[in-house]
Amino acid sequence: MKEKIVTHASHAKLQYYRHNYCLVTMTGVLGCRWHRYQQSTRDNRKRDFLNFVIVLLAFLYIVVFFMFWLIARNDIYFITVDMFQRVGKYIPWYGLGLGFSSATFACLSVILVLCILHVIHGHQLYIHLSHVIFCVLTLIACVFVSILIDLQWPHMWSLMYISLKVFGPFIHVTAVILLTGLSWLLIRQWFRLMSKTTKAIWVSVFMLGMLLLYLCPLTIKTPVFRPDTPAKPQTVAIGGASDVSPENTMFAFKKAVNLGANKLYSTVQISYDGVPFLMFDRSLLRTTNVDSVFSNGTSDDPVQHTMADLLMLSAGSWFLEEDPWSTSENLSNSEKQQLAKEKIPTLANLVHKVAIGSIPVQLYLTVRDLPSSHPYREDRFHRIMDVLANETTLKHSDVFVPPEIFRLDQSFGLLAPPSSSVWDDMNIGDTNWTDNSVVYMSVRTDLEDVIDRFHVFNVSTLVLGVKSAWFLSYLWCADSDLVATYHIEQVKDVDSPIIHMNEDGYLAMWVTTDVLSVAAILVMFIVQRVQLYGTNFSPEAISLSTGRVRTSHRSRTMKEKLLREGAIMDSLDDADVSGSGGAGGPAAMDHGEVGGESGPAYSTTSSQQTYSLTTLPHPVNSTHAGHVTHPHQITVSVSDGDVGLSPQMTTLDRYSV
Repeated sequence: MKEKIVTHASHAKLQYYRHNYCLVTMTGVLGCRWHRYQQSTRDNRKRDFLNFVIVLLAFLYIVVFFMFWLIARNDIYFITVDMFQRVGKYIPWYGLGLGFSSATFACLSVILVLCILHVIHGHQLYIHLSHVIFCVLTLIACVFVSILIDLQWPHMWSLMYISLKVFGPFIHVTAVILLTGLSWLLIRQWFRLMSKTTKAIWVSVFMLGMLLLYLCPLTIKTPVFRPDTPAKPQTVAIGGASDVSPENTMFAFKKAVNLGANKLYSTVQISYDGVPFLMFDRSLLRTTNVDSVFSNGTSDDPVQHTMADLLMLSAGSWFLEEDPWSTSENLSNSEKQQLAKEKIPTLANLVHKVAIGSIPVQLYLTVRDLPSSHPYREDRFHRIMDVLANETTLKHSDVFVPPEIFRLDQSFGLLAPPSSSVWDDMNIGDTNWTDNSVVYMSVRTDLEDVIDRFHVFNVSTLVLGVKSAWFLSYLWCADSDLVATYHIEQVKDVDSPIIHMNEDGYLAMWVTTDVLSVAAILVMFIVQRVQLYGTNFSPEAISLSTGRVRTSHRSRTMKEKLLREGAIMDSLDDADVSGSGGAGGPAAMDHGEVGGESGPAYSTTSSQQTYSLTTLPHPVNSTHAGHVTHPHQITVSVSDGDVGLSPQMTTLDRYSV
């Protein structure tokens, strides 16, 4: 029958540990190490460094991606319309992209900050596998979306490049401040390196990187640095007030004029029976109710329908139903009723309203290229010219049309000569420009240079797709003549460039920031050296200090190993079994007793430390089953055998059984 074991509590004073909840939270969130014994100050492994590199790459990529979506707000109209033509529904793609990048940026920022805190507290940079997988998936998603953007909207990268010309100086100052602050950690880690070669390599890399950062403003060429402020570009309303009313309707054109726009932009298409009308899309699905009017199988291309069929459609009800820009609630009930009755306008309708209006309005027109099967493909410019010629009062306004129409006007003498408009894909030097020509320009990386080149020929420039105040400020400082926008209210409200700086002022800010950064880094280096080694340089002190730090880390690691493997409890069980009976009796309880002295019941040795668990006899007058038992006191000791330090024994914990 198995004998019952009686345990007796030790009279040794219990040890109490101060709970550091912030430290537990730090190690728990990053590495899922929520217990105190799991916190490790061991040296980082190669895997830890690799995981940190993955986190850093994901963070840098999402920073660029987050900035991209902030900049893409300028093209929110284009993104929404283009995606509708692909999927057939209004979905807030911009909001989804910005929300994803914002949430991911916040998560990766927390992970990166926790990594930095681990370095500050000297803990192992243990990153949980779930965080690493999240970072890898983020990298894959960002790369995939970047490829899609490059295939579908390549001009967005040009817009991104232009934004760096505007915000680049401020990004530079922010980067210098952040890296200067991180230099404190980098310097401390540099002092801990043992190899002089490794130290030399890392200090060279750091100095080269900071030097490139300090000098990068030399590569920034931006028009926002100029001593004077040119005149504000004139605003052209694309399709009327397209953000607060259905585009290319008479209601939208009237609304734009009431908001202060005296220039209107639209695209002319030709119906199947030869009537010019106004519409941007090559499909009726987005801006009309063609699905509910015509049966399935009917072409949704507007130029394949007669004007009588097109007038059967509603051009305003979709705006009330879809509310793509969340602005329909600002319309009054009477305006909503009027929108429900809006039809697709003909060019003659708009020209007549402009001609008889009390406010001078200029028209900027483009013409859609028709399919080869269209009966009026070769005669489309004549059809448009006939409409302009029939409006006898049109001489009070300027109409900017493609060169093909302007050449036809020579026989009519209607347009204010010379008056024409072309796209910027033409060779500047090979074109015979007129003094009143206007060039339509899209976003491109060398936008300010092209504007200057056209000004040499006295040609006005009209940049399409302006919404954000920063982009307007850039074109304003680049001396652009006209800007076309879908958001007339937002552009009209900007009274001055939001980013405009004298070049000498930025030079002073740049030099001051760099000098202060260099001074701060030098101070950090001196302070950390004094904290580690004191004011006197002593190689012996450095060696001893380094040895103590390494001993502490390795001792902590072995204690964790003992606790995790349960070595102490296993040794106690062995001692209990040996003392509960057998041929040796009480004298045979201690496996290591020789000559009345106790020997180690458990012992293990690392590279520089020896850990032993020893049984110490502590007689107690207690009888169990007719025998006198001798409870033993168990002592865990650590022998520190580092080179340069005297070996010593340190009692860690005591247990009585």
